[in-house]
Amino acid sequence: MPALDVAKLKAQAGERAHARSINIDDLLAGSEKDRKAARRMIRAVVAERGQEALAELALDLAFDVTAAEVSEWIAAKAARLVTNIDETTRGRLSTTLEEGTLANEGMGELVARVREVMAGRKNDAATIARTETAGAYNFGTVEAWRESGVVEKKEWLTAGDEAVRDSHRDAEAQGAIALDAAFQVGDEMMDYPGDPRGSAGEVINCRCTLNPVVTEMGQGGQEAMPRAVRERLNGDPAAGVSLEELLACK
Repeated sequence: MPALDVAKLKAQAGERAHARSINIDDLLAGSEKDRKAARRMIRAVVAERGQEALAELALDLAFDVTAAEVSEWIAAKAARLVTNIDETTRGRLSTTLEEGTLANEGMGELVARVREVMAGRKNDAATIARTETAGAYNFGTVEAWRESGVVEKKEWLTAGDEAVRDSHRDAEAQGAIALDAAFQVGDEMMDYPGDPRGSAGEVINCRCTLNPVVTEMGQGGQEAMPRAVRERLNGDPAAGVSLEELLACK
């Protein structure tokens, strides 16, 4: 019987243990499930806000969340939400494992590094979820106004406190613009607060919203903002909501 190559066996055992313990793909294997849940969540936000926006206009209409452009936007938004979470996590895992390897850390220390990153994933995910939910809220608003046929213009509204970005104050100062036009937000063009076209610096944790200008109904551009808009400005409805709660939407 040939002699056993003990060193080789130990190396192989170590490689298998290493793969089982800190395989990044395994840790994030639930991404497809997350994408489906994210689509449910985003769809629920858009549908609820769209119907609410029509009700604010005193219109007895049903918001069409199945419209092709709406469905496509929801799918893209959900995929972006999950991708942002995964890419952030993957980057941190890669960095910390490289640091641990260069420091000749053992398996226990490397696994501890992975657990630390995964624990922080929930905090990152909550920020992303709040941001994506706000964007979905404002998208639903604009789409409902388009479907209504009576809203001609829109106004960008900030929360009006010291935390508001200068670029968002400037967007508010632009006043009413055409419903299909874009606001100048810093160096970018955005259709609404939270628009996916905006950079991270312009959309993360944004609390801004929109006000309709219903000129066709003879109400003028200075009509008092709807109650729901005021409530939106008075606080972030997604603040404090966990990713699990957001993704649990049916």
